[in-house]
Amino acid sequence: MTPSDTPAAAATAFVPAALNTGVQPLRGEHRFFSIASLAMVAVIAVGFAPSFYLRGIVPAPHPFEPLTPLVLLHGLLFTAFLMLFTTQVWLVAAGRSDVHRKLGRVAFILVPVMIIVGVATGLGGVSRPLTAPPGISPLSWLAVPLSDVPVFGTLLILGLANRFRPVAHKRYMFIAMADMMVPGFGRIAPLLPIPRALVIPTGQIFLPALFLMALIAWDYWSRERPHRITIVASSAVIAVGAVKPLLWTTSGWLHFAEWVSAAFR
Repeated sequence: MTPSDTPAAAATAFVPAALNTGVQPLRGEHRFFSIASLAMVAVIAVGFAPSFYLRGIVPAPHPFEPLTPLVLLHGLLFTAFLMLFTTQVWLVAAGRSDVHRKLGRVAFILVPVMIIVGVATGLGGVSRPLTAPPGISPLSWLAVPLSDVPVFGTLLILGLANRFRPVAHKRYMFIAMADMMVPGFGRIAPLLPIPRALVIPTGQIFLPALFLMALIAWDYWSRERPHRITIVASSAVIAVGAVKPLLWTTSGWLHFAEWVSAAFR
């Protein structure tokens, strides 16, 4: 066990969880996780600007469904999490681990509610056809929330469970955020000069993979080898992202999606 793995070195909530001891590598670690985490939050915020944050102000790439109370609640909960995540990252970077620990308790309520509301919002999206990207049926698109929410929800829960193990904690939270970028970037990709055939793979796989590769590179630089959690959790995110487009066109998935969405209604 390294010094950074001991409970005395741990903060109790979000990335990065190790206390700033003034050692140069730790300051570099704060910079890496702080800058990368803010970049991920920015992708999500920009992606949802036309449909949520700046709805009616920023030109929409295509028509959107009206906001329902459930969709509004979903957006507010995830916005609260993004604000909490960003605040926690910079509290630790600023040396305010005392405030960081107290504020982190909010996540134990926020994260489970996010998971429940996220799944419910995804199921409700089947009856809102414009929720899916043009050319993809709502039943097919249901594969995205029903796979992404359990993946990043599990990673967030593991991050909270490992809050006294900063090396594990920060990686779970970082990889969860990389997976949470998928819906945001999926709304940006159609506006970029990307061939239509590559829009879905870019949003589902390529962009999260860039951040996950950055984490692997950081592990090599700081630890001389990738951390086990980095490899396992990153592989899970990439595997789910790669399987979704293959799964959602199958008859088995379409039958399941129709059944589960009908049960929700």
